[in-house]
Amino acid sequence: VICVLDTYARRWADVPMLARTHGQPASPTRMGKEIMVFVHRLKSQVENLEAVPHCSKFGGATGNLNAHKVAYPDRDWIAFCNALIEGLGLQRLQCTTQIEHYDNM
Repeated sequence: VICVLDTYARRWADVPMLARTHGQPASPTRMGKEIMVFVHRLKSQVENLEAVPHCSKFGGATGNLNAHKVAYPDRDWIAFCNALIEGLGLQRLQCTTQIEHYDNM
C-alpha cells in the first residue's frame, strides 16, 4: 500500500488541487503532497509496529516450570526455554504467572 501510494504521490506531484481545513475550502496544494502525507504517516506506523518486541510466555502453568522440573529434574529448563523462544525470534518473559502480561498485547 505504501509503495502504491508513493508511486501516485510522485506521479501526481504537480497536480493542483484545493486543500480543505475543517471541511472548508482553503488554500491551493498539490495532489502528490497530500498523498505523501499518508505515505509518511503509514511509514511511521510501520516503524512503530516493528519496534514493538514480540514476547512469549513460556514457563509452565504458573510460570515456575514445575511440571517440567518434575518430569526431567536434571535438565536446565530455563536455558532450554530461552534458547527455544529466542530461536523463534521472540523474547521470553522470565517472570510470569498463568497468563501473558496484558501490557505485551
